[in-house]
Amino acid sequence: MKKAILSLLALPLLLACSSEENEAGGNTSRVPLQIEFDGITRSVVEGSTLPNNSAYGVFVTKSTSYLYNNVLEDGFNREVTYLDGNSKFDQLVYIPENGTCYVYAYYPYNKNLTMSALEQGFPLSLTSQTDLLFTSYYGSATESSPYAKLSMKHVFARIHVTVKKAVGNTSDYNFYGLEMNNLFKEGYYDLAGFNTNVGKDKSGSIYLKPQNNELTDNNAIEADFLILPGNQTPTLSLHGSTEKTATLPQKNYYANTQYDITLTINHLGELEAGEWTIVPWDSNIQNGLDVWKDSNIN
Repeated sequence: MKKAILSLLALPLLLACSSEENEAGGNTSRVPLQIEFDGITRSVVEGSTLPNNSAYGVFVTKSTSYLYNNVLEDGFNREVTYLDGNSKFDQLVYIPENGTCYVYAYYPYNKNLTMSALEQGFPLSLTSQTDLLFTSYYGSATESSPYAKLSMKHVFARIHVTVKKAVGNTSDYNFYGLEMNNLFKEGYYDLAGFNTNVGKDKSGSIYLKPQNNELTDNNAIEADFLILPGNQTPTLSLHGSTEKTATLPQKNYYANTQYDITLTINHLGELEAGEWTIVPWDSNIQNGLDVWKDSNIN
């Protein structure tokens, strides 16, 4: 297995120092965190940039181990709103006096997270097909040097499916849905260990409606699926005027990696799967968030 690491232009999450009068009489004794973006660069199923008025979440701890026992006051799952390149905390989080804090970020924000996200891991599910980004390493900040650089990575693997007709197939088709089956159903992301753990229950499925549902000589059908990483042998079913299913080649899917595959309906009307092509998870290069790509190719 060979490992390729690709990265985009880096954007630091700057945790800038500011001051606030304390209750005792106006001394500048506490340093709140601030996060600044020039822009966001990322590629997702929904689009290429983080929308205005969207939010990401931040955890701030005083240690890199036993995160749930070391969360700073007001440092648990703080909501940060992104608007026109600026980021605003819903509530200030302060660097410990004469100490160090560690910052973990994820996108998009989930207000329903409980402390189990730090105890057991951030819950992952196929259901929403929401692209998730996390910090790939922690950044520390101190009162004397209140800066930390964080990078983000995709937690899911991405499968791009193209369905076309073979030469000699004279039939046209209409497929209103594509369904991926035999997938890991759920798992969690370990914020402390920066890795993904998945359950071995391969009962998960994803149903998508293609933007173009007409399969003709001139039109292919395409769809993107976000899946949990791991060694799996999924099946793809086409639902429409006729039902067709094919088993995709077995593959060990890695997070932050995109897999392209073409399926062809031959002249007998049978759906056949081709071979995998592993490509970088497409991202536009701008001044923006640093998205690391651990494309482990085996």
